[in-house]
Amino acid sequence: MPTVRHLRFDPETYPDPLARAEAWHDAFAPSAVPVLTPEQTRTLSGRLDLHPLGQVVLVQIAASPQTLVRDRALLSRLTYDHLIFDLFLEGSARGHAGGRPLAIEAGDCVMFDLKRTMHLRISAFRLLALILPRRLLATRVGALGPVDGLVFPAGSPEARLLSATLSELVAQAPRLTEAGGAALGLGVAGVIAACVAARTADEAPGGAGRPAADANAVQLRRHLERHAMDPAFDPARLAAEFGLSRAGLYRAFRSKGGVAAAIRRWRADRAVRLLRDPAWSGRSVEAVARASGFTDARVLRRALRDLHGMTSAQMRPGLLRDGHPISGADIRQEIEMLLERL
Repeated sequence: MPTVRHLRFDPETYPDPLARAEAWHDAFAPSAVPVLTPEQTRTLSGRLDLHPLGQVVLVQIAASPQTLVRDRALLSRLTYDHLIFDLFLEGSARGHAGGRPLAIEAGDCVMFDLKRTMHLRISAFRLLALILPRRLLATRVGALGPVDGLVFPAGSPEARLLSATLSELVAQAPRLTEAGGAALGLGVAGVIAACVAARTADEAPGGAGRPAADANAVQLRRHLERHAMDPAFDPARLAAEFGLSRAGLYRAFRSKGGVAAAIRRWRADRAVRLLRDPAWSGRSVEAVARASGFTDARVLRRALRDLHGMTSAQMRPGLLRDGHPISGADIRQEIEMLLERL
């Protein structure tokens, strides 16, 4: 069985708050510098459980609020070339990594590069982390583009897969033999590599990588998709959360007609999915509107008319374009087209 280290940073283990903060600082020294306010120092509590699995290390971390910083001074002292893949189980974080603005919520999976700077303000949190040499991903992905700050949002297919994989790995870690742990560690690294390869291919056609500004735009759009269901979410709030001017925000969404148009489009597309979902067939248009981020049914109906040229009734299941019923031939054609794409 791999040797597991359980480290506790609490008043019972370290009664002196300053000694506790110093020990916590030392524990994080290989990856970041914890920055604590006087109050955060006084109330600091944390836990680290380390599971070595061959060429990777699985870490369980839980701690009280703090700021984690990886600056150029720390980078100059680091001699290894590793990546950290985090699954946030609880808590949230705001800041930046690798030139990408970050707004992390529970359920998100995030990649960090220990060769790049980082600044994160974190609430009380609990996460699973997999530390792996860069070469493990590079041998599977090929030319590895910028991955620092790469986020798989909660609920996305990648996040669901990786969350289940890491959660089960940590549950089974105490029962693994050393050889079994090493093999499974490599297997999980392979799953992460596959998800990273798919995401970087989406964001960087041809594998060339996108400029930092484009990567930031991707992060902004994902943040929009996560919060657009809130009727109070608007361009001003998005700009404030990422510290951007309205002009900078518009540039990020220029291809979508601006951020207000992007929010409206996202809400309308979600409403269409709900209207066509059999599970929502008995729900009112007002309920669909509120579940999609619209203030009421009237605003939703106007958006459907402007963007799709259809009424909410025409969007319900059993209807196709212009309200005509779906025929068996139509269904067969759609299935054949789907199969031809495989």
